[in-house]
Amino acid sequence: MNGPGREERTLARLVRVARARLAERGAHLESIKAAKAAAEAGLARLAAADPEAALFDPLLGGAAEKRRALEATRDQLAAEITRARKELDDAQDELAKLERLIEANRRLFARRRETARWGGFGDLRRRRG
Repeated sequence: MNGPGREERTLARLVRVARARLAERGAHLESIKAAKAAAEAGLARLAAADPEAALFDPLLGGAAEKRRALEATRDQLAAEITRARKELDDAQDELAKLERLIEANRRLFARRRETARWGGFGDLRRRRG
């Protein structure tokens, strides 16, 4: 037992994958938030537009349809943000579990190494202090 074993190396790989997944989920959440902000900005532009100007400006024509479409998009993105936050929380929980498992594995390895060093007399060594 000279160093980390196969189990610890495997756990380290799993932690790297979990960290990559966490970063991916975080980036996904940020992109959804940006899309929602863009939809809300579009709604604000439509709300600020003069209704009479819509008669003459082709870009403002069909404002009611655009508003409904933007509202639907905003609502859909809000639901997707909720799902993405849950996925991000799940990824954080998974990473935390793996990190705790690695730490427990290291403590176990250290305890076994100490036991092997003292030849089973670790209890005596601890009592004598």
